[in-house]
Amino acid sequence: MSYPNIEAMNAKHFFLLSTMCLLGAGCSHKAKQATAASPVADDTVTALPEAPQPAARPAERPMADSLFSQKQLDALMEAIRQRWDSVDIAVRANVMGYGTGLNTLDVHLVLNTPERQQAFREQVIDSPALRFYGSTGTEPCHEVGTGDTLGVRLIPEFPSFPAGSDEATFLLYNEGSGKVLSGEHYKLAYERAGRWYWLPINSYAVDIGYITPPGGTRRFTGHLHPLVNDNHPGLYRFFTEVTIEGREVLLMAEFRLD
Repeated sequence: MSYPNIEAMNAKHFFLLSTMCLLGAGCSHKAKQATAASPVADDTVTALPEAPQPAARPAERPMADSLFSQKQLDALMEAIRQRWDSVDIAVRANVMGYGTGLNTLDVHLVLNTPERQQAFREQVIDSPALRFYGSTGTEPCHEVGTGDTLGVRLIPEFPSFPAGSDEATFLLYNEGSGKVLSGEHYKLAYERAGRWYWLPINSYAVDIGYITPPGGTRRFTGHLHPLVNDNHPGLYRFFTEVTIEGREVLLMAEFRLD
């Protein structure tokens, strides 16, 4: 199974700041038996905004003439730790993690745009050592999965969720004859004007495997990050990779935000 790759950073100085941990929720979700939910019909048609235009790579401030020493980078890290609790919650929610690179202070954002970079500089710390990484929210999504294969089904727990929801939930039903192996990693996409784009999310997850036996059910949670993303009403997709009887399968469930 393939999972998102994050640039290697000094493990000694890397701090994982999962968005949901910052908001008081758990960083991982235990599998549990789900109860059937009664579907609710929703025939509302909502006008969607124009498709977003691909954005250029966010501008970075030039490095200073001299390289930053490890001592200088450590001082910047300490300054961030001291200021973190006073930072606006929306800014904190957008930070997946930060740490020292070879001569830089690397900051991984959920949504990496010039505006979000500036918010970090203003509220957390500003330095020419900063280097930002993350999604711009305009990367096209060309992947298509399946919601029903080899006796395994993946469906949204409800037909739709409120547009301001923190999360959307999904149910995997193993109605086949073999075990299903799944994990915590997932991806989300949204549709605008007939085109699909990746939704920025916190891509860090615990590397753990769950086995769903024949006749079993597993519940998945996809975090929508409403403090970071401007989630409009419309169609969305949830993707997760599983292994069914030794075969890797990309499962997909389509849902609405209303």
